[in-house]
Amino acid sequence: MRLHGRGFLALGASGDGLLCQFGANAAQASEAVPVNDTVMTCRAPPVWRASTVPITLRSRKPELHRVVLGEAASDLRQRSFTYYRPPVITSVTPPRLSRADYSEPTFTATLDRDLEIQDGLSTSILCRLELLGSAREPRGTSRVNATLVTDRTLWCPFASLRARLKDVHECSLSVSFNGGIDYSTPYRGIDVLDSAIILGASSSALERSDSTRLSINVTGSFRDDSELSCHVEALADDREWFLPAQVHNTTHAVCIDPAALLPSLPAGEVSVGLHDALVGRVS
Repeated sequence: MRLHGRGFLALGASGDGLLCQFGANAAQASEAVPVNDTVMTCRAPPVWRASTVPITLRSRKPELHRVVLGEAASDLRQRSFTYYRPPVITSVTPPRLSRADYSEPTFTATLDRDLEIQDGLSTSILCRLELLGSAREPRGTSRVNATLVTDRTLWCPFASLRARLKDVHECSLSVSFNGGIDYSTPYRGIDVLDSAIILGASSSALERSDSTRLSINVTGSFRDDSELSCHVEALADDREWFLPAQVHNTTHAVCIDPAALLPSLPAGEVSVGLHDALVGRVS
């Protein structure tokens, strides 16, 4: 929390014993730290429910502060401080990750209500991604600064995550609006899928006149709601195409109607992979 006034630099780097008291509990008073001559900061103690409490500026050394504060020796004039109910994350995109992709995923988190943004708040929003194993045991956390997109939407751009997903099966996302002092209730259920491995294709050579569907044998994990496509890339000129894919089971997928594609392929080798519309590359 920031206090605005004047003459704060005269108090010294640590405020020389100046305290911020939130509510009636004097035991939870925190040090007031001058930032510059007109701004001081105080850390608000945690509370169990949303509420508005009076905040009082108190002095441990009344003989020193009486002249500087220009008020009674025990306190300065009161102001109110409001604890808001933390917003809840209602949805996250993408809803899953693949170990084959997303070394730097950016999650879009949607909240249950609009934020009441005040000066400086958007610079203190943090996202925390908790990594969980197969039995939901902790596998570490990552924290990044959030970008406020709308009053109800945040971007959480994580970097260098791919190497940490080796033994991770699920992630949960939470946000903090006070610089990481506390976080919202975690949004759980962000799945981490095993990479799909392509074992082989129906033919090692395709003719431009061929009208059959390209069938590939794969192993891996897929979800029923996956929007999979076959990623075909011509190695000769780096052109690429995405064809709708049907997954019959965890070992067999079919690229739908490549007949329109084959005539345009340059002679030479092509690579085929699987791609999820919400996740990215999965093989």
